[in-house]
Amino acid sequence: MASNSLETGFVAVRPERSQQLEAQFERAHQAASLVWNQYMRRSFDAAVAANKLRLEGRVGSATSEKVELPTDLWPLIEVQDWTHGLAVDPSGVVYWSIRVAQANSDQIEPDTTKRPNRPSFDRAAMAVADLYPDGVPAQSQLPDVHLCRTVADWLKQKKLLPVSDSTIRRAAGRRGK
Repeated sequence: MASNSLETGFVAVRPERSQQLEAQFERAHQAASLVWNQYMRRSFDAAVAANKLRLEGRVGSATSEKVELPTDLWPLIEVQDWTHGLAVDPSGVVYWSIRVAQANSDQIEPDTTKRPNRPSFDRAAMAVADLYPDGVPAQSQLPDVHLCRTVADWLKQKKLLPVSDSTIRRAAGRRGK
């Protein structure tokens, strides 16, 4: 027998309809996350790195003045709430009201170096930079097998595509097989 009670919020709905809507929202959220992480994020990251887009936000407080954020911050922050633009960097600094804007054409420096498109290397380099901000320890202190496992775990935690061990070693400045 259907319940006649209503759950109220912005609108009044029956509990079973509320559960259906919640499940539908969760499926839409998962689909959007998949599209973002698998198809859009690399292009977005590249546009930020190339200064085609600029990031703005409030540092430390929701009421602080909005400032332009450095482009090299983007790969390090973890967005907690896209709707409100809330993110946290590895040191715990909170960024509020993060917004993206197209960079003014007079601010964009022409790219004179034609670097090949290397998304795998870029992901590995981003992981290495985040994991070892003071530089990668010597191989005697951190063998390749541990370096590669740590970077692979970081990529998996960030829900980024995996890269080969040789790519990780190159990104860490270790040449070899």
